[in-house]
Parts: sequence; C-alpha cells; structure tokens
Amino acid sequence: MWLLLTAAATALMVGARVASDTDQATIAESLRSVAENRELFGLTALARLASGVTLLVAGWYMLKAGASNGHGANAAAAYLLMVSGVLTVISGAAATVIALHPSLDTGVEAPATAEAAYHVRWVMGKAGFSVAGIALVFAAFAQWSSGSIVRYVAPVSAVLGLAMQFIWWDAATVVHRAVGMLFLVWLVVVGAALIRGALDARASNHDDASAASG
Repeated sequence: MWLLLTAAATALMVGARVASDTDQATIAESLRSVAENRELFGLTALARLASGVTLLVAGWYMLKAGASNGHGANAAAAYLLMVSGVLTVISGAAATVIALHPSLDTGVEAPATAEAAYHVRWVMGKAGFSVAGIALVFAAFAQWSSGSIVRYVAPVSAVLGLAMQFIWWDAATVVHRAVGMLFLVWLVVVGAALIRGALDARASNHDDASAASG
C-alpha cells in the first residue's frame, strides 16, 4: 500500500512541478518563477515531502518482510529505500523553505537562504532518486529468487535501477523523463503485487486456522 501511496505522491509532485514551470536555466530565474507560482510550487514541495515519508514507511515494511524470509538482498533494498525516503524528505523540506520564503520577490535579487535551499533540494532530490535506483537493483535479486509472480519484475527492476543513475547527467533529459515514468509504473506494479501476496498469505493462514480448528 505504501508503495502505491509513494506513486500517487510522486505523480502529484511531477504534475505540479511541470505546471509551475519553475525549472529554468538559472537559479535566479527559477526562484523568480517560484515567486510567480508559489501555490503550485508549494504543492510540489508538499507532494515531495509526502513521497519521501511514504517511501520511508514502505522500506520499513519491506525490512520486516525481509527479516521474516531471511533474504539479505530484500533487507538491503529496504534499507536503501528508507535512505531514499529520508533524502527525499530533506529535499521536500528545502522546497518548502523556498516556497514559504518571505523575501522571495520577482523584482529583487534572490535571497542567499533561498539559493542555499534550492541547492539542497536539487542535490537531495537527485540523491534520493539515485539511491532508490540502487535499491531496485538489490530488489531484483530478491524478486528473482522469490518464486512468486514478482519474479517476472526482477529483470525490469535491475535495468530500471541502473538507468535511474542517469539522473546525475543533466544532458539526458529525455532519459530522465522516461525513467521517471517507468519508476512510477514499477511502484504501482510491485506495490499491487505485495498487497496481493499479503492478502493471499492472510487467506492461507485463515484456511489453515479453520482446518486446524475443524
């Protein structure tokens, strides 16, 4: 469920970010655009915070599952997702500082604190996405050995996780967008598969309990 919530928050963040049009060529231009579109940029900041929190919780639940099945790769992926969530929360907090900065004005030089927050948002956002990609690579090993329907997602997880490292290459804009969309799909597919697996396990346990009591 938490991966699905992460997907929803991320989709909202991306949609509001595109609508706010605050990604300009320079920091000064970007901050002026933020001043003109505070509401939409503020929505982006809140959605970024939410996606980080939900990813952190999703990693925690995956860690519990990893402890129960004893798969080291699954535990590593869970820890990395939690780290990604923390980095994303920091990025969202920095974006919130920008959105709420009282001195941000289109007619004056951008405040130093807003510029510093912009750099933190940029670095932490990319780092969070990159770490999530590494988590996908580890998740691929656990998925492949799971023996369940999630196994068929393993090759996609590995390739997607590696492709997510291109986030640090600014020239690969088209790749960023495609990979970002695929990551959203991954969150939905894996999240739905985990929910189905949990429901199947609960149903199986219920049947076993009923058989034992009967």
